Amino acid sequence: MLNEAGKDLDIYNKLQTRVRELSRLNEMVRDTHMLAGAELYRFARVTYKMAKISTSLNVPRTKSIVDDLGRLITTQEKTVQPETPLAAQ
Repeated sequence: MLNEAGKDLDIYNKLQTRVRELSRLNEMVRDTHMLAGAELYRFARVTYKMAKISTSLNVPRTKSIVDDLGRLITTQEKTVQPETPLAAQ
C-alpha cells in the first residue's frame, strides 16, 4: 500500500508541473484571443466610419456596408459595459 502511495505521489508531482504549464499556455491563448478580437473590432469601427463617410458622399454600394457593420457595432456596444471608475464606487 505504501508503494502505491509513492507511485501516486510521483504521478501527482509530474501532473502538477503539466497543470502549471497548461495554465500558462491557456492564459497566453486567452490573451491572444482577446487581443485579436479587440483589434478586429477596432478595424470594423474604422471601416464603419469610412463607409459612413462614403455613403454621405453617395459612393455606390456603401449603404449595405454601413447597415451590416452598424448592426455589428451596435450589438457590440450594447454587450460591452464600460468600467465604473473607482471614484464612483
